[in-house]
Amino acid sequence: MPIRQWEVSCCQRKPYSSGKSKGGGTHSTGLQTIHTLQERLIKEERRLSKDDAINNRLAAMTTKEKKKAANLCGAGLRHLAVHTVDEGVKSQDMWTPFKELQSVVDAVLANPAPGALTQLKQVLRKHKQNFITLLKNPPKNAESREKLRKGISECIHLPGMGYQILSKELVDEALIISDMYDLNEILAIDLLCTAQQQLQFHPGLNRGLVAILLYYDGRKALVSALRSLVHVRKDLLECLDLSKELELLQHNRALGGPKHQHQVVEQFQEIRQALADIIFLWTAQTGLPKDPTFKLINHLKSCKIQDEVSGGIDGVNLALEMALLCALDLSLLHRMEDGAELVRNLPLLSDTLFIPALVRELSQCVKPWECLGLQATTQLAWALALTTLRLSPNNLYTDRSVLEEDEIVVETAIDLKVFDFLHTVFLENKTIYKQQFYLQRLHTLITDFLVLMPTKVKELRTRGDETARTVQVYAHEGLEPPASLTHHFEHLLLTVERFYRDNPLGLELALDFWCPTDTTKHSTIYLYGIPSKQSFPVLFGFAALPALALEQRLPFQRKTLLEAMWTSGSHDSRSAPHKPQAGRLYD
Repeated sequence: MPIRQWEVSCCQRKPYSSGKSKGGGTHSTGLQTIHTLQERLIKEERRLSKDDAINNRLAAMTTKEKKKAANLCGAGLRHLAVHTVDEGVKSQDMWTPFKELQSVVDAVLANPAPGALTQLKQVLRKHKQNFITLLKNPPKNAESREKLRKGISECIHLPGMGYQILSKELVDEALIISDMYDLNEILAIDLLCTAQQQLQFHPGLNRGLVAILLYYDGRKALVSALRSLVHVRKDLLECLDLSKELELLQHNRALGGPKHQHQVVEQFQEIRQALADIIFLWTAQTGLPKDPTFKLINHLKSCKIQDEVSGGIDGVNLALEMALLCALDLSLLHRMEDGAELVRNLPLLSDTLFIPALVRELSQCVKPWECLGLQATTQLAWALALTTLRLSPNNLYTDRSVLEEDEIVVETAIDLKVFDFLHTVFLENKTIYKQQFYLQRLHTLITDFLVLMPTKVKELRTRGDETARTVQVYAHEGLEPPASLTHHFEHLLLTVERFYRDNPLGLELALDFWCPTDTTKHSTIYLYGIPSKQSFPVLFGFAALPALALEQRLPFQRKTLLEAMWTSGSHDSRSAPHKPQAGRLYD
């Protein structure tokens, strides 16, 4: 008799009379036994039915699909194996969708094809919530957790997977990952299944360690796609602390050998770098509003420089400092004919509370930053912004009193050895010379200082002459010079020399320091520098600045400076610059 019919017939039987049996028990005990047997038969029927469906699916598989399923079967994931190789089911783990997103974004931006925009809109709409809650995982869920635990002993339904029976080992790993990252337990299971598939690409690592790699690789793919789209959510970099992340991994024994640790650290740092790049690209194109600017300042105030192998600043802090330099940039006023109109639209001037707040933060800085070099560089840029406004028409910014502190701010930056920091730490990061926006902003920073603050440059030179004479006197006596001597002018020369030494992008920014032979071509030659006619004599004078007296005291700095600037500016076939003679603009 079929099982279903047997169930019905059993249920339709008349119960025994309610009288007590000979042994003193009730007839209800017999009914309870029958119902228990019924439940067992129902469960067995479901299991057999499920097994038949799985066997039919396995029989229909290709050889390639069977091989892929075998990898999962070896881990006790027979039911999941059938689901995973099903081409009609898309994985919703924390890796696959983000890699697909990055692939679509990169493909559309690199080579847009017909219909690509529609595809991009669809994928962005799908990931809208991921962008809004950037790097925020779907949280743990008590119901999902209990469901997984039940899945060890009985068949459970998982979204997109159907009915499954899970191994205890798989559930335990999923719960560990869920606890580590506050991740929904169902997504953790799916991530582990994807990791099982990827084991062949990570020899020597177990499923759990591969899942950790995929988790970070997926997050990196998400922020990389977002970097390409130039959009960012606030405060993320403050939350991404490498030491805390490593502590979390070690506490949960989620770190493998040195290679695995290196891969995790590398991917985590790439996530932070992508976020920093997003902030920079956004700021460079649109400026930065007041509140995000102060969040950026507060973040940089507490940053410690992480030295690269070359000894320079790390890429994340480089991008963030460059973003802040762009937020404080008002050089459009003297670089563009319609500069005043463009500057009015920048957040720095459009928000009337912005500049007074920056004066309190940067001009009257009481507590020193964790990295004095970053503080000095920021204050140099801020002093130049104040000077630019002070020299601008009165109707551009009416409160002129706050602009008179530019000399004090730049002196503070110099005392903090800004040029020493620039040439020994900041400019040692090779990324600068591969990024056009970085080069243009730093070129503007250097040339603005020389053009807008000639008195300060002359003062630095005078101090440099005095230092050089003192060093000569002590050397003549065979003594070490005093440690208190300042070398600010020497460091300025070295900064200029280091910046213009390399020109891999062929921007030829150093041409701004040379007088063209044909002045009629003046406006077409200097694409990235300062087009003001008054600036050319000043910059040319600085290129020729080390006159005879200085040449005797700092011959090496003069030689390297001229060589760097001449080499950087000598490849322009449109105009041949004059080599400098001893200048007197700063004499």
